[in-house]
Amino acid sequence: MSQALDYLVFDVSDDADEVHTFDAMASVWPAQWPALASEWRAVLHWARRHFGPEGPLDEGALWDVDVQAWVEASPVQPLGLDMAHADLAAGQHLPSDQRCTLTLSLSGGAEFAAALRQQFDLLD
Repeated sequence: MSQALDYLVFDVSDDADEVHTFDAMASVWPAQWPALASEWRAVLHWARRHFGPEGPLDEGALWDVDVQAWVEASPVQPLGLDMAHADLAAGQHLPSDQRCTLTLSLSGGAEFAAALRQQFDLLD
């Protein structure tokens, strides 16, 4: 059964080595962060459950991930992330009046890409 994503909208690209890359960016107010974190958590937990731990593809991992997050302040303030739990790092707090942006990039081979598309109802 597929799971719909409301905040993470992926753009997909393929390279000459048949690596499929799924990139998403979401910008939310702090009140929406829990919903965004829930989606990010669902994607990471699904990938780990079905394809094992993330890691460099050129070292034999089936998939890899890069996640960045920041507060849209001046200057930009990076957010500490807890990759194991797919959420903010312990002690990290969001300001109440500034948007937060998260980027998520997933890469993997054809099997990973097909399964990710099916699980999260991603269109080409």
